[in-house]
Amino acid sequence: MATNEALLSAAALSNPTLSVLEQVVGSELADRLVPALDAGGGELRADAVRFTHPLLRSAVYHGASQTRRMRLHRRLSELELPLEQRALHLALVATAPDDTTASVLEEAARVAARRGAAAAAAALATHAIRLSGPNAAEATRRRRYIAAGACWASGDVDRARTELEAIIAVAPPGPIRGRALLRLATYPGDPLENRQLCEEALQHTEQNLALRSDVLSFLANWEFNSHTCGDGDELLAPAVEAAPAIGDELRPTR
Repeated sequence: MATNEALLSAAALSNPTLSVLEQVVGSELADRLVPALDAGGGELRADAVRFTHPLLRSAVYHGASQTRRMRLHRRLSELELPLEQRALHLALVATAPDDTTASVLEEAARVAARRGAAAAAAALATHAIRLSGPNAAEATRRRRYIAAGACWASGDVDRARTELEAIIAVAPPGPIRGRALLRLATYPGDPLENRQLCEEALQHTEQNLALRSDVLSFLANWEFNSHTCGDGDELLAPAVEAAPAIGDELRPTR
């Protein structure tokens, strides 16, 4: 039983170092690990416990009851772990919307995205969305943008588009909706659909010159690449005209 507890703790951690495991299992960690190490189920590498095969780790983790796993994740969430790891344990014990936990997960997703861990960022942002309260519309939208960007970076284009479509579905008329429509248009899809998204986005830019300039610039680029340069010039002209009004500095191209 003691050995199983030590192995379950190792299976629940992304980086099961001896120092962290000792905080969970106690000072008798080494003795508890001996049977597993002798049987070849695990090994010590770089001051951490590693399973000799991913399936062994999965079997140990999923072999425990949900109640036991939840109790362990709650304990792990209280330790001094790196933000991403602690946030994940918090998410795994949360069963109802929790703004504090959602905020921690959002920050962890940003940290993961900055270090290039797109899949981890997407997972953390997804948990943050799940735990966002019903009155946290702005925060939920922000977290969906993070998830969309992370999914896009990891190659999951369909999931990225789904997150943006979820933003659009509840966005009020105006710049918020226009920005989401433009973002969706920049993700690969049907070219004609992308143009339609831009045209719809333009309808929500009257009070936002910066957004209008962005939409027209993207639409002009779309025309240059897929239709006629003449149409692109016509669209680019108003985008250029708007630049001084929003403080953009015009720079000559080479």
